[in-house]
Amino acid sequence: MTRSIDDKIPICENFYRHTCGKFHFENPSNPNQLINYKTRLDDGLEKEIHDLLTAPSTQPSFSLQFSKGLFNQCSDFSLRESIGAEPLLSLLRNLPCGPLFPGCNGFNEKAFSWERSSGMMDLYAGNLNIIVFDKDTNSQNPQEIILSFKAPDFSMLLDDSKMRIESLQPQSASEFQALLSVQLKGTIINSTITELFGFRWDKNQQGQLEEMIQLLVNLDEVRNLYYFAFNIQ
Repeated sequence: MTRSIDDKIPICENFYRHTCGKFHFENPSNPNQLINYKTRLDDGLEKEIHDLLTAPSTQPSFSLQFSKGLFNQCSDFSLRESIGAEPLLSLLRNLPCGPLFPGCNGFNEKAFSWERSSGMMDLYAGNLNIIVFDKDTNSQNPQEIILSFKAPDFSMLLDDSKMRIESLQPQSASEFQALLSVQLKGTIINSTITELFGFRWDKNQQGQLEEMIQLLVNLDEVRNLYYFAFNIQ
C-alpha cells in the first residue's frame, strides 16, 4: 500500500489521491473499459424479470398470471394493432351504465344514480372521481373522526389547458373560465377521442357536451376555493 502513496498530494487535500495516486499513475484506466455497475444491475434485473414473465409455470399465482398476461399484451405489437381499443371499450361496457358512453345499452335515465355510479367506478377513476370521500377530524371535537367530502382533483386533465390560457393573460376569472371551456371543448372532441369511442359529436349532443364542460369548470373552481380556504398548496 505504501508504494501507492503519492506524497505530492497533501493528505488533507485529497485523502484518496494521496493514498492511491501512484497506483492510478502507474495503472491508468481506459475510459472505454470502465465497469458501469448500475448498467450491469439494470441489465441483470431486466433479464430476471423477462425470464420470470416468460418461463412456463405449473401453478402460477393470480398476481403472476395477471402480470404475465399484461406483459404479453404489451410486448405483442401485432396483437395490439389488431385488437385496437376493444379491451378499453369492453371495460367501459362492463362499468355502470351511464349517459356519456353511447355503447352502453339499456340506459334508463329514471333509474340512474350518479352517486352510485361514480362510487362503483372509484377503482378506475381515482382522483378523477367527482365524489371523493375521505376521513377527517371533527373541528368541534378533535377526538371524533367523521366522513367528509374532498374536492376532486382534475389537475391531470386541466393543467395543460390552464397553462395555455395563462399565456393569454386573461383579465378576469370569468374570462379565464370562458377560455378554459373553449379549450376543453377542443380537447374532448379531438379526433383521437372520437375515433377511440367510435362516434362524433353532433348538434343533438352539443348540449350534453357543453353541460359536461361547464360541470368540469365549476368543479375546478370549487377545488380552488377549497384549497384557498384550507391554505393547501
